[in-house]
Amino acid sequence: MKLFVYPNLLSLDQIRTTREVLDILINDLKYDVSISKEDSLKVYGNEEFFKFDVKECDYIISLGGDACVLKTAQIAFKNDKPLLGINAGRLGYLCAIKKEDIKDLTEAKIRSMTVNELSVLNLHFKHSTHYVFNDVVIGKTNFGKTISVIYQVDYDDPISFRGDGLIIATPLGSTGYSLSAGGSKISLNEDKIAVTPICPHFTDNASKVVSGGSVISINSPFSYENKTGVYVDGEFVGELKEMISVSKNNKKLLLLR
Repeated sequence: MKLFVYPNLLSLDQIRTTREVLDILINDLKYDVSISKEDSLKVYGNEEFFKFDVKECDYIISLGGDACVLKTAQIAFKNDKPLLGINAGRLGYLCAIKKEDIKDLTEAKIRSMTVNELSVLNLHFKHSTHYVFNDVVIGKTNFGKTISVIYQVDYDDPISFRGDGLIIATPLGSTGYSLSAGGSKISLNEDKIAVTPICPHFTDNASKVVSGGSVISINSPFSYENKTGVYVDGEFVGELKEMISVSKNNKKLLLLR
């Protein structure tokens, strides 16, 4: 079985953890393992652990926390590969196992795991499409000021409010930031999207759950007092200066749990 590993390498501890995990996967469990050339240079100082291209693997492994899973999901989704998370971070909600249990990750164990087919959204932003596995956040950049947000679901009347921003979440993302902001929790098998205003000035601007096939358009009128940022799965992708839209991607992310 071929595994392609994407580790989080932001610290010396994470580099040491990567060496330990790769040693177990290769020498103890006898997997055929590869990492990228860049990661091989960071971890070992050479490119020898780049054994094959990601397109040739059976599974993609994320080694880190939930943020690492979401980042690696971009690669797994584009290459139509199932993704398995090994938690070497904090919470590890999206991970299948802890790094302490890596010796139990036999081929039979992997094949027995449930493959979750997770909803994915498209963010259409500045002539590009971003894949969204957790949420799109429209948020203020100056925490001392509010922003104006206007959003529209399909052909419904536009909704306008002032507040801290807006969260558009997949069923997976509905259990995170959206839930903390007062949004509804959606089951993973539901074809729904959570739309949650962040600290709106008026309480009638409540979170709502809409059809997974909806197209959601968002804008934020320009203000000299505050800029509006756009974030995908926790990563800043740019400043909101024109209308953007979020819609369903018909393909699913395959996540082992």
